[in-house]
Amino acid sequence: MRHGRELYLQRRGQAHAQFRPARVASERCCGAIQVLEFRRDQSGVAALNAWYARPELLDQLGARYDEPIELPDGTTRKIDAFEMYRPRISAHEHARVTVVDHFPNVAKIGEYAKLTVLERNCTSPLDTPDPACEYVLPASDYAFITGVTIINKTAPRLLELAKNATTVVVGAFL
Repeated sequence: MRHGRELYLQRRGQAHAQFRPARVASERCCGAIQVLEFRRDQSGVAALNAWYARPELLDQLGARYDEPIELPDGTTRKIDAFEMYRPRISAHEHARVTVVDHFPNVAKIGEYAKLTVLERNCTSPLDTPDPACEYVLPASDYAFITGVTIINKTAPRLLELAKNATTVVVGAFL
């Protein structure tokens, strides 16, 4: 997948013919996202998500569908990005993890890594005001960034700040 107006699925360096309609649709959606209108931006991201999150497209790319698993604390739920990356982060001694937005169960990351949660509306003792991103993200080993940043136009800057980290976009866009 590429960014901007060239957003379409690719595999082995060649665009699949059946994905060409997706390119036209995604160009329209990307155009909607580039406007500074929050409701229109939400609709553009929702349309991209609806188009690309279809099993018939994802299966061809080797998507895995996880069954609920039992977590180390004994709870059972579907695996999320934080649990998926847990083995990698745990193996990294003194890993610094930054999460942009406060997600459910995010505090568990603090059990095996140095955690910073960047949040616009701080309501938890874990939360750090989001302007700290300028200092925190460049020093991160792993960054989990909410898909809402695409809508609120902060994604380009956050991705630039996190360029040296393993970065995962999670949540609203996926």
